Amino acid sequence: MTIFEWKSEYDTGVEEIDNQHKVLVSLINELSGLVSDKFDRGGAEDVFNQLKSYTEFHFATEESLMAQYHYVERDLHAHLLQHRQFEEEIASVQHDFSQISIEDCNVILSYLTNWLIKHICKVDKRFSAFILSKRQVEMQQLTSENKVACDAEMESGADYSGVFSGGGDDAARYLASAREHIADSEDMLYELEVCIGELRGHCDTLVKSVSKGRQSQVPDEAYTFCVQGTYLVKSLQNKQIKLKELLDDIGSKLS
Repeated sequence: MTIFEWKSEYDTGVEEIDNQHKVLVSLINELSGLVSDKFDRGGAEDVFNQLKSYTEFHFATEESLMAQYHYVERDLHAHLLQHRQFEEEIASVQHDFSQISIEDCNVILSYLTNWLIKHICKVDKRFSAFILSKRQVEMQQLTSENKVACDAEMESGADYSGVFSGGGDDAARYLASAREHIADSEDMLYELEVCIGELRGHCDTLVKSVSKGRQSQVPDEAYTFCVQGTYLVKSLQNKQIKLKELLDDIGSKLS
């Protein structure tokens, strides 16, 4: 049974966020199908666990984008607070799922649906508008930089016709050395990613261990820096992939 119909008004304009929202909606509808027919508590628990895991993945995606685009601090902390509170809610439900009734499940489904609609339409749309404006500026800057570089190359009259014609031993050695350095840095980035992941886990534990009356911004800020560090690692890994592709292209021209 479909209780959550996706509507165009839920689109934020940021493709990766919209696609993940649709997955969450699909999981909510799948859970509803198990509840509305003969109640399958085990099947419902499996789907709920999937929903919980995907929610954490989705929040991590959004928080990486926040770090990438330097989301404004006031909205950032409010958004992160909603994420953490929602995670606490579904974690408490998961803990008691073995005793849950069909009536409880319907209450949970109503809560999930209403929370996600409000979160998308208010908080996520504001955040997405911020991202889209940043991306538009980036595109304009990239277009301008490419035009300047192209004009400069045309004015210089540089001749690169012989760069790939020889395919000599020196070029092959430089190419092999570049590939070796990339391989070494891949290992370093992987180790850094693991360390940041462990630190992020410690931040989560610290946030949960501190009572609400003594809540400090320090764990939240540390968590934010961890998210930003993870994004930077991912960004460098993506740049490495592009560099490897470029080196492969150069190698094919030298061979």
